Amino acid sequence: MPKKRSAASVAILAFTGLALSVMAATPASAGSCTQSQVIAVETIEGHFAMVDRMGSGREDRLINRDDLRVVASNSSVPNSVRSSVNYVLADDAFFNRIDRVRNPQLDGLINEDDLRTVCG
Repeated sequence: MPKKRSAASVAILAFTGLALSVMAATPASAGSCTQSQVIAVETIEGHFAMVDRMGSGREDRLINRDDLRVVASNSSVPNSVRSSVNYVLADDAFFNRIDRVRNPQLDGLINEDDLRTVCG
C-alpha cells in the first residue's frame, strides 16, 4: 500500500520536479561560464573602449577577431587584457558563444551587451 503524503510534501515534490525539468531544459548559452571565461569576459568588458579603438582605429562599439589580434600583439596593453584576449581568441566555440548570446546570427561581432550577458 503506497504511503500517504501530505499536501505540502506533494507540492514540494511537484515544484522540485518542475524546477529540475526547467533547469534541464535551460540552454547553456548564458550563465554557465568557467571562472577563466568569466575573468576573460569581465576584463575585456572593462577595457572595451580601448580594445575597440585599438583594433579598428575608431570606436564603433563592436569588436571582432582582428581587433582582438591587434590587442593581443600590442606590448603596451596590460598583460591581464592581453591574456584575456588570447583566451577568447584561442577558444573559437567560446568566441562564437559570446557572438551569438543575444543574436543567433553568427556575424563575428561582439558588443558590450554580449559580454555582459554571456556569463549571466
